[in-house]
Amino acid sequence: MAESTGIIPQGLRNKPKDLGPHLQFYLSLYREVERERPFTGDGKPRPLRFVDFLTFAQFHEFTREDTNRCWKFVRVVDDAWLRDYRKRQQAHDEKLKARAKSR
Repeated sequence: MAESTGIIPQGLRNKPKDLGPHLQFYLSLYREVERERPFTGDGKPRPLRFVDFLTFAQFHEFTREDTNRCWKFVRVVDDAWLRDYRKRQQAHDEKLKARAKSR
């Protein structure tokens, strides 16, 4: 939008330019763990499971404290990702319904 109109939305104006190194670590951790995401039979994503995260943490020799701290972060990010996914899916479904009604 900014490229075509020259207008930068308010939400993007205040967006941080870069993640700090500590947040970059957590984001990389989330992306690594997210690869094990389970899906429903019809392809919808399910929340990440602690058992998959625990396997990851044990493989990488996380301490119990690190495992708990990192899991809390992964859960928060995953909850946000799932909320966003559901919103996008709902918008897509509504668009398809509107398109079908107009035919």
